[in-house]
Amino acid sequence: MPSGFDQATTEDSFPGGIRFTGKVLELLGKSGQIVLAPPSPAFQELAVVLRKAGHRVELAGFGVADDDASGSRRLGRDCLFVP
Repeated sequence: MPSGFDQATTEDSFPGGIRFTGKVLELLGKSGQIVLAPPSPAFQELAVVLRKAGHRVELAGFGVADDDASGSRRLGRDCLFVP
């Protein structure tokens, strides 16, 4: 199964969002599950849509509060990396 990190940048957020969503769907086709980070409102909305379509999606980030209602997981120090 594939693993790793991918980053897409753009000056215009709409094309960047389309490109990102396409990449998410491509990766889901290969592995069947994905982790989106950080758990922004846009990622939460995307996660809801993908879950309804039957995909396994998790949200994770370093700044997630213990009482976070979105179901996001807090990442620990062992998840620190330098790309």
